[in-house]
Amino acid sequence: MFLKWIGVENDPYQRMQDKFTWARGLAEDIKGCRPGHLRHYADIDAVRDCCAIIDELAPNDNEIQLMKRGYGGFLGTGLDAMLREFKIDGVVITGVMAECCVEDTARQAYQLHYPAVVITDGVATYDPRATETMLDVVDKNFGWVAESHAVIDWLKDVAV
Repeated sequence: MFLKWIGVENDPYQRMQDKFTWARGLAEDIKGCRPGHLRHYADIDAVRDCCAIIDELAPNDNEIQLMKRGYGGFLGTGLDAMLREFKIDGVVITGVMAECCVEDTARQAYQLHYPAVVITDGVATYDPRATETMLDVVDKNFGWVAESHAVIDWLKDVAV
């Protein structure tokens, strides 16, 4: 399942931009994570919807996509109900804004009794120190952390 944060016009999180540096990206002149807002990206020399994911990671048409308005992947998204419906009893977490979104998703998974693994080479944020701290917090309190190759090998071993 693919989760993504979306921004909205007059986003209430904007009022916190003096406290949380990430919130500045939601301002009306930037429109970060606002579906339908096009932006040129120099690294690919192309224009994309600023809410889009890079081509290499884009979900397939048949993959479930959920929008979220908070840090965690569970609160207000229907993710818990879908996991239960499909009888999925654990989660593998990747993402950006590691110390916010990834960590909160791991915390929510723990609180809902889902074993969670955070992929160490599949998370990022503006500050590498924050990523390292998040990984330590998750490993000590909410789940496991591992590199992608180790999780792939483990999943191959337990595949039915």
